[in-house]
Amino acid sequence: MKKFSLLAAISLLMMVTTIAQPCISDAWMNLQNKQISKAKRVIDACQVGNENNADYWLMKANVYLQRYEEEKSRLEKNPKYVIKDTDAIWIANECFYKAVEIDPKVTPKSGLIDPIMGQMLCAGPFYDMGYEAYKKDNWQKAFKYLYAAVRALKLDDKNPSLPRDLGYIYFDLSQIARKLEQPDTYKKMLTEAVAIKTPIPEIYILLYDLYKEEKDTVKCANVIKSAKKHVPANGLIKIYELELEHLTMSGEQEKFIALADKLAEENPENISLLAKLALYMTNNDQFEKAETYLKQGLAIDSSNFELNQQMGYRYFFEAIKYQNLMDQATNDKDWNKLKELREAEKNILELAHTWVEKAYLINNDDRGNNIMLQQLKVKLLKEIPEELKEKIDSYKHD
Repeated sequence: MKKFSLLAAISLLMMVTTIAQPCISDAWMNLQNKQISKAKRVIDACQVGNENNADYWLMKANVYLQRYEEEKSRLEKNPKYVIKDTDAIWIANECFYKAVEIDPKVTPKSGLIDPIMGQMLCAGPFYDMGYEAYKKDNWQKAFKYLYAAVRALKLDDKNPSLPRDLGYIYFDLSQIARKLEQPDTYKKMLTEAVAIKTPIPEIYILLYDLYKEEKDTVKCANVIKSAKKHVPANGLIKIYELELEHLTMSGEQEKFIALADKLAEENPENISLLAKLALYMTNNDQFEKAETYLKQGLAIDSSNFELNQQMGYRYFFEAIKYQNLMDQATNDKDWNKLKELREAEKNILELAHTWVEKAYLINNDDRGNNIMLQQLKVKLLKEIPEELKEKIDSYKHD
């Protein structure tokens, strides 16, 4: 009985193999004669029994790729043409993948495309279909096709622009994952982008922020380290800003100040950076250092709103530090000390007021600056202009 079963199985296998080869050859011949629809009918009809035949899947992939190109050409010539095989390119890619999965050394018949090149050719259509879906807010479809494009593009490992090109797609995929409310997928897209050494700084910034939320300082440091290796010089300032924040979080004050000084020295005319460096210093109670950076920027542009505003902040937050000192003097009943501290605080608040008001005269539509100016005027018993009152009142209705 066992002998009979074995013979039957061998006979069946030989019969399937015999059927498979004419099937593949017929489909190939139809493709050579540009009879793509006929080739499709032939190859579809003999799938059963060929599930593990790499040659079959490679032929089917080529048939469906040509079917996609045929219908695309018809649509370009006649906009009223209705695509019949809407999934042709997707099926082609899956078949290319299946063929090489079964046999990595499978080779195509003459005039056809090998499985690696085939998958790479599918990347362009996937990318276009993904962005069409993206523009229509069809997030599921957009993700499906854009991620398929990534998988196909990765096969082009000789392309020097690949890490950059994939980085942009991964960025979009991460944002789609957010739209879909899939935090694990969002994280996966960012980590995959970092793994391919993308030079896109925004990828590292997003992943750093994610690890910061998770309070994982080790991974934050690793992201910065990786970014400094792969992000080009014109994007590194963004990464150094992350490093400044990380050094602050980890309490490495000397490294923090050294890096800030280095950035200020290397970018002496970058006003936006100088303002950010000043803000970092203000937030770390390094008020004189903040003032140094701000003066450096103001020497270039004295009418810059951000620099004037930050100078106001620098004095405002220094004044806040006096409150604890005054509380201590009160507890100690050291009235002379308290008087000195109050006078010092008032002088610093006056300086804060001067700079915040300068910023207000440059731009009177900044909500944060307007609120601070109103607070300072109240604190210093100064008259509040009607225009400022109206702006503050309008915020109450927001």
